[in-house]
Amino acid sequence: MGFLCALLVGNAHAADRVWLIGGGYDLENSQVQIEQNVLWARSVLQALPGERSIQTYFNDGDDPAPDVTLWQKPAEDAASLQLLARVYDADYVNGETVRTHRIAPVEGPATRQTLLQVLPDAIAGLQPGEQGLFVYAGHGSPGDDSLGDAGSQLDLWGKGQLNVRDLRKLVAAQPHNTTLRFVFTQCFAGGFQAAVLPRAGEPRRCGFYAVAQDRLAEGCTASLDVAEYRGYGTYFFAALAGQVRTGGALLADPDRNRDGRVDLYEAHLYTLHAARSTDLPRSSSEQYLLDWEPWYLPLLRVTPRTDNPYAEIATALAGDIDLSAPVRPALHERRKQVQTQFQQLLARQEQTRSRAQTAMEQLQSELEQRWPDVRNPRTLAYTRFLARDLAAAQAFVQGHALYADLVRDQNAYWELDNAMLELQRQLALFDRIEFLEHLGRLRDVFLARAGDAERAVYQGLLDCERQPL
Repeated sequence: MGFLCALLVGNAHAADRVWLIGGGYDLENSQVQIEQNVLWARSVLQALPGERSIQTYFNDGDDPAPDVTLWQKPAEDAASLQLLARVYDADYVNGETVRTHRIAPVEGPATRQTLLQVLPDAIAGLQPGEQGLFVYAGHGSPGDDSLGDAGSQLDLWGKGQLNVRDLRKLVAAQPHNTTLRFVFTQCFAGGFQAAVLPRAGEPRRCGFYAVAQDRLAEGCTASLDVAEYRGYGTYFFAALAGQVRTGGALLADPDRNRDGRVDLYEAHLYTLHAARSTDLPRSSSEQYLLDWEPWYLPLLRVTPRTDNPYAEIATALAGDIDLSAPVRPALHERRKQVQTQFQQLLARQEQTRSRAQTAMEQLQSELEQRWPDVRNPRTLAYTRFLARDLAAAQAFVQGHALYADLVRDQNAYWELDNAMLELQRQLALFDRIEFLEHLGRLRDVFLARAGDAERAVYQGLLDCERQPL
């Protein structure tokens, strides 16, 4: 579950240039959280010191047609038709509404055609000393290996895609003596690493990824509950803003070098510590280390250096969840417990769904025997049913012996769904602790054993990630 914000940032004497791009690929998959993610990112970027122009491309642009889906729990009464909706397995969908987006101004739609028209000239127009940041909020999917697009792709409005080949063409337009940075928050985000990574002699470039190439990101929700927005951008931009998304204090001070400002690498490290989501983020410099990793790493005895941020965060996270030393055996035991709990909840959910399905089929059969017109929604017969028989039909449903059980099981299904998501977040946190411990060992071995050329590439990526806004 991400958003494209191409933020091109200038040096101390030039205005930042920002492209903020996001949305879904159709109405059903344009959840309100994506809209709110774009607004959140833009508000943070606008509030940062320095000058910047922000151009926003979102969904269908200025088209007044509905392009955002949102959800609120429907009332449990006849007026909301929730009784009938439950019988026809629409208890969740009955809470959905659609509207046009509330992002203004927008420069255009977030379509493949528009982006490929706008971005090449925008990137090519960067002046010496200017820098850029490109952040995506929306959906992503794996690239098509058969077409040579292995990696990831952005799923854009109108069901178009921007893939790895497209991104390579975009970055090829980047002038020398400029910096271009990316923040990808979508599923399979890490699949863009190879396209972002600069070759020898190319301008400075780097990226931040919500997840690896083979992993789903924290999903986008149609709910308006901002407190439940756990995607990468929620924490990343909170670090830049100096406060959490709901206005409270941050978990920790993200300004690790104490220079009075938070750079993007510091925001990323804060996210690794603070996020409680299913994401497992990494940056270009981190992915470079992972790609460099020697086969003999597990055989080495490594004592973390005092300046190792990954070992420090791993220790802090282990302390946050009261993992006893040694951490790895305790972590594996905790993981087994949570996995067992997850499987138990999954089995309960399947049983709940089966009971609800049986009750729905029985209620549908009895309803349609009494009021045959209910069988044909979106027809003239159905309008007769709504005008003439709706009240009696819903009264029949509410008084039926099966209805209370149906409500209980349908509600339990979604409660179990939420409980399983929390367990998945716990498992992801365990994964993150192990990942950070591994990355910390790898980083120190790299600094001790890598060749000069490899160290220069790594340092160049770090310098890119740390360059202040």
